[in-house]
Amino acid sequence: MWHAVVDEVIPADEPIPDGRPVFVVPLADVNVCEGDKVVLHPEISSTTPFTATWRGPAVQAGRANVKSDGASTSLAINKVTALDHGPYSVVAKNDYGTASSVSVVKVIAHPDPPKLLACGRVGRNALLLTWNPGVKNMEQFRCVASGLRTTTISLRHFRPVPYRIRVFAYNFGLRSRPSEEMEIDFSKQFSLLENVTELSNSIKLGGVCGRGRFSTVYEATLLKTQRNIVVKMPLPEVSNADVEREVAVLSILHHSSLPRLKGLFKSDGRYCIAMKRMPGVTISAYVDEFVHTHDESGELERLLRRLSTDVLHALVYLHARDIVHLDVKRVTHLELPEIREFSRSVSFEG
Repeated sequence: MWHAVVDEVIPADEPIPDGRPVFVVPLADVNVCEGDKVVLHPEISSTTPFTATWRGPAVQAGRANVKSDGASTSLAINKVTALDHGPYSVVAKNDYGTASSVSVVKVIAHPDPPKLLACGRVGRNALLLTWNPGVKNMEQFRCVASGLRTTTISLRHFRPVPYRIRVFAYNFGLRSRPSEEMEIDFSKQFSLLENVTELSNSIKLGGVCGRGRFSTVYEATLLKTQRNIVVKMPLPEVSNADVEREVAVLSILHHSSLPRLKGLFKSDGRYCIAMKRMPGVTISAYVDEFVHTHDESGELERLLRRLSTDVLHALVYLHARDIVHLDVKRVTHLELPEIREFSRSVSFEG
């Protein structure tokens, strides 16, 4: 005669304990600058000592320093290079099984320096810098100049002394080597009509968008950037001295309600002025509507009041620089608004 005694019962609804390693803190993706040190150090819990096997570009190349002591593991790369970019994995193995974790190390390399830096004077104390990006993948780069998103910038208010200029590229705080240096001397006498390029080499003309007493204005497109601009063609009776004076005035203006000079060009032996295109309609259109429409809501009147205030602010800006606009009228202003016509202005120099 015999009998059995059961001294332990394992509930059916609880899992059998798993003794495999557990990644308490798994690997995480890392962004690292080229030349810096990166350390991958996961936190692993294991009931028994474990071994760790690492894989990744730096491991295969022999540039990684791996440490494991049965209770922890880490991987370090002292001076990261662009070749170390990629996925990294670690497999922890003990008596009960294995567990793994993966991360991606993204290496941010120094950008190439800008190429083909060109510098030209566009005014008595202003210049235009242009350059080519160092590499194709430039969308992540940012220039130190505020708001700059293109490889062209207009700089003004230089003193009459020689300057040396160079350009850097930036990405995520890393700076490239400098571009080649350019020298420009603002102490020398200078004519704005010197070294003017042919219009057809840089700009494609469109239709007429306005006519004035002394010029015709055309829609146009910059061939390099495909940006829309306007080109002002002075009439034959306008002297070169008048054109140069207008460009000199435009080159020192930097105001949201005033035109921005884009350059001076030549077409069929005549000088023409390229300016930023300001979308909108003339204030005269709103004035006509205000005169012929019963504005019960007062919305049109408020709009005209705001536009007039903007025009007055622009005039105050001009007067503070000893510039007097001699042809302020409603047809020379756009909705935004912008004072466009500077062929009839006077700059007082003292």
